[in-house]
Amino acid sequence: MLKSDLTVLRELGQKLKAVQKTIVRSRYGNLLGLLEVEVQEPAITALAQYYDPLLRCLTFGDFQLVPTFEEFSQILDMPTNNMMPYQHLEQPFSVYTLFEIMKISVKELKKEFVELYDIKGFVLSFLERHLHRLCEEESWDAYMDVLALALFGVMLFPKADSFVDDAAIKVFLAFKTRAENPVTTILADTYIALDQCHSGKRILIVCCLPALFVWLIARFEERVVGIKCPVESVKQQGLETKGTNEWAQCLAGLTQKKIQWQSAWQQRTHLVYQCSKRVNVPLIGTKGYINYNPLLAQRQFGYRIARAPISVVLKPLLVLYEEGSSVEILPKLRRAWNKMVIQGKDTTPWTMDSEISYERWLVERVWMVKLPFKLSVPEVPKEELEQEQESEESKEVKQLKQEVDELKGENVRLTSKLFDLRHRYDSLVKDQEKIVKKQKREERQNTNLKQDLTALNARLEGLIHQRDQALATERKWIQWYQEMEKEQKLMFDHIHNFQIQIDEMEHLIREGEDKARKEPVQRLEEEVNYFTKIVQLEEHLKEHEHITKHWKMCFSQLAALANGAIEDVPRMLREADVSLTFRTVPKEVETFLDHCKWLVGLMKDMVAHNKN
Repeated sequence: MLKSDLTVLRELGQKLKAVQKTIVRSRYGNLLGLLEVEVQEPAITALAQYYDPLLRCLTFGDFQLVPTFEEFSQILDMPTNNMMPYQHLEQPFSVYTLFEIMKISVKELKKEFVELYDIKGFVLSFLERHLHRLCEEESWDAYMDVLALALFGVMLFPKADSFVDDAAIKVFLAFKTRAENPVTTILADTYIALDQCHSGKRILIVCCLPALFVWLIARFEERVVGIKCPVESVKQQGLETKGTNEWAQCLAGLTQKKIQWQSAWQQRTHLVYQCSKRVNVPLIGTKGYINYNPLLAQRQFGYRIARAPISVVLKPLLVLYEEGSSVEILPKLRRAWNKMVIQGKDTTPWTMDSEISYERWLVERVWMVKLPFKLSVPEVPKEELEQEQESEESKEVKQLKQEVDELKGENVRLTSKLFDLRHRYDSLVKDQEKIVKKQKREERQNTNLKQDLTALNARLEGLIHQRDQALATERKWIQWYQEMEKEQKLMFDHIHNFQIQIDEMEHLIREGEDKARKEPVQRLEEEVNYFTKIVQLEEHLKEHEHITKHWKMCFSQLAALANGAIEDVPRMLREADVSLTFRTVPKEVETFLDHCKWLVGLMKDMVAHNKN
């Protein structure tokens, strides 16, 4: 079995003062007490041989024992009220949450988070070094949390030697931050470890050995007055160290009269009998989930078991996470704990067989599973035995004893034969029932098969008819499609011609619209030009009239001047010509006067011409 060296952790636990130990117990339960328990490995090894995997209990000669949620809660001293069990969420834990608890840098945490044996986590030596550092710094709050984390990893949820894996870290953080109870998880891992050891899947028993050992020793202990702590009760026993054979014989010699059904520390409390519609208690662990049957544990709480439980109540449940089939069931198990049925004695009559007693059912179960060990009787020397017999017993007593021994042997033989015959009879009845059920099932299958074949034949004929109709319809559709293609082609040609004509008409319409838009503009421009020219002509006429008036006035002045000259100049010229007759004048004067006479004559001719 897996058992880490806890010496250093014990020393680190001893550094806490009494007040600090009380704080640790109030936060995390009796971890420090379990740390001091010296587990005798041969006892656990011998106990595991009695595990009954179908019933998830320990079956002895005339009684059965069941590790229960209530007993482990008292051993671990962890409260169960108002706390949900561990939920086993799929996502990884938060490094930053762990950083705040441990008071260590995220970088160092990630560096020390290593992979070992295909699992991830922290090496125990790293946590021990960190605890020494916190002790030197007197950071006691973080010291207590880190010490609890280390104990969660190597004592409550061990997976590898001196290694705290990520599964244990998740349970610790769930308990620390979300108040999820780890007791169900510890119990689940215990059942799974016993089951794997019994089936041969694992050689080592990997679970919380101190809690299981305390639970076992509680069946042998003598009542110690005034002690209510299971761990302290074990310490007070002063157990003698035993070997493998001694523990095997010790367990083989247990009977329902020798067993200690209720310890002094055990409270006669109510049991969780079922969760939701499940008629037993499901447990979610770090490796998988499993269930156990509290019906078989009633004697451990002072309630007598009278009748045998029915097989439906004892239906096993075991799924490992590594098998990958827990996705659908896990949410149902989480919700089941919201509807717990808690009571004292089981009061549901349908869970028990009214015809078979518990004792008879247990005898048959023991015969089926076989006990692992036989109780050896110490041998007495033959000579001494003969001397004692001769001296103490008479021949008649010897004969009676011999007859009694023979009858006992015959009784044992007949009982064994009876069990054998009953077992064979039950097997034959079951085989006969199986054969009858198989025949009925085959008959139903044959009838159903014939009906199915008839229906399929009719269906096939209908499908063939539908196929012929579909083919004929397909041919018609192909012909129609070809005709439609021709018509479509002609239609496309007509549409193309119409499109050309439409384009031409649109062109003509656009030209007409352009022309219609341009003609009014041209008319308007011509009218504007016409009125502009009229205005210009009027202005020109006005200007010409003004000029005409000006020139008329000038011409009038000139005419007046000319008329005056025509009247005065000839007269003055005649007078000058008369005066020149009596005088001798220069030749130039005579030339000037002749020129003036020529001009006067020319002017008279022009005046006369204009008048005409």
